[in-house]
Amino acid sequence: MSGNRENADDLFQETLLKAWKFFPKNPDMFKINSWLFSIAHNVIVDYYRKIKPDNNFIEETFSGSMQNLPDENLIGTETGKQIEEIVKKLPLKQKRALVLRINGGLKYKEIAEIMNEPLNTVLSHINYALKKIRKELEENNAA
Repeated sequence: MSGNRENADDLFQETLLKAWKFFPKNPDMFKINSWLFSIAHNVIVDYYRKIKPDNNFIEETFSGSMQNLPDENLIGTETGKQIEEIVKKLPLKQKRALVLRINGGLKYKEIAEIMNEPLNTVLSHINYALKKIRKELEENNAA
């Protein structure tokens, strides 16, 4: 999401330092994965806010994120490319929730915590995003 390997390494290191600094006294009280993902998410958001003060950082960050879909059979296919283009056009919150679910493999509750949104709102974002993707794919394939 950072655009290059060197930035990714720096952001990874910053994430680990923050995790180490704020590691809770009783780690059994919460899910470590979602906590680390939240830290990493906030680190990259802060990074893009510093270099892109116009707040278009999420748009650029998540625009290529669908390339990391776990289904390798879809990547590089015409349908996969269509989905990437559709995702680029999704509203910001829908795109973020969908990318966190698909690429991050996070549970809906974890996404809600990361995005600081109610669970039902996250579910709606993902549902609307998937509906838009399906609709556009059907329209593109019908044409």
